[in-house]
Amino acid sequence: MDQATSRTQASALQHLYQSDLFSSVVNAIRDELEKRLQTCFGYHLCELSDFEGEGLSAASHINHRFKVGRIGGVLAHSHELPLETESVDVVIAVHSLDTATDPHATLREIQRILTPQGHLFLLGLNPMSLVSVKSGLARLPWTGAYAPNAQLSAHRLEDWMRLLGMERSELRQFGHLPLTNRFNRFNQTALKINGWLEEHRMPWGQIYMMHAVKQVSALVKPTRLRIRPKLRAIGLRAPAATSKTRVELPQE
Repeated sequence: MDQATSRTQASALQHLYQSDLFSSVVNAIRDELEKRLQTCFGYHLCELSDFEGEGLSAASHINHRFKVGRIGGVLAHSHELPLETESVDVVIAVHSLDTATDPHATLREIQRILTPQGHLFLLGLNPMSLVSVKSGLARLPWTGAYAPNAQLSAHRLEDWMRLLGMERSELRQFGHLPLTNRFNRFNQTALKINGWLEEHRMPWGQIYMMHAVKQVSALVKPTRLRIRPKLRAIGLRAPAATSKTRVELPQE
């Protein structure tokens, strides 16, 4: 994806997240993040996003929370993060792969800056959502903007993460049925159906949120012993005492 298309994609996502019809999805995502962030501790939290919007990290116990992206906060591209290796404890990537010019490089950068056992919460567009299947194209609803990276499904992304040593912990889907401006009764029914589908982990939501943890293999480096180990004698059982009484054979 080139820079112009990436900016168009980010603008379309910003319009989507600021839409009143999408507020229920944003609230559901924020509620789920609040539950997950309660168990994440550390010193630094980074929120990656290429469009303006309300932060999703307010519920975190981590004091130092900052944003990195092309708009606001630390200005940088997602595939070239100006952060030290293994320096961030929690990363919240808000559609970073959907707006990235190089999704592979972006995911590698996220894995690089995460500390061992660090947490990643990644939001992405689901190409197999009911909205995408109905339209037949990977387009953002209500905007008509084409989503070039929407073919990155959650299952394919999980394979990428496994190659980078990251293990998926949780996968949730949000926004299965879109709302409309005309029929309030339909919206009420759609909200109930969306709640039921999200509760039962159905895979047709427009937005997916993947929670992954950076795994580090336990490698024991060989070291030279400074003190020679003492050999421990293996105890042997004492032989049974032999009788000194002489037994004479009878003579013929």
